Amino acid sequence: MTKRPRERKLLHVGVTLANPARAKAYERVFGKAKDWFRYAPNCWILWTSVSAGKWANRMRAIVREGKESFLVCELNFKNHEGWLTRESWDWINSKAFGKEPQEQQTEVTPAQHSD
Repeated sequence: MTKRPRERKLLHVGVTLANPARAKAYERVFGKAKDWFRYAPNCWILWTSVSAGKWANRMRAIVREGKESFLVCELNFKNHEGWLTRESWDWINSKAFGKEPQEQQTEVTPAQHSD
C-alpha cells in the first residue's frame, strides 16, 4: 500500500513576543514546515501538511507562559484583502494558487470585493 501525500495548507501564526529577539526561537520551530514567510514582526505564514493543533503543540514547548501568547489558524483565500509587500503576495500566491510571480505586474491586488 502506498501512502497518499498529505495535502499542504497555509497556516497563519501570530505571536505576542516577550521581546523581539524571541522571534528566532519560533523561527527555529517553523523550520519544520515545508516553507514559511515572516510578513510582520510577530506574524508568519507556514506552508505545511501538519494541522494547526500540532503546530500549537510545537509552539507550547517554547512559549514563555504569562509573557507570550499565540494563535495558529488555517488561511482561507476565498475571501481576503490586505496591503502587503509584493514579495509577500508573490509568496502567498505561489503557495495558495500555484502562481509564479509576475515580473511585469506593478500592483498586486489580492481580490476585488464590492458590497
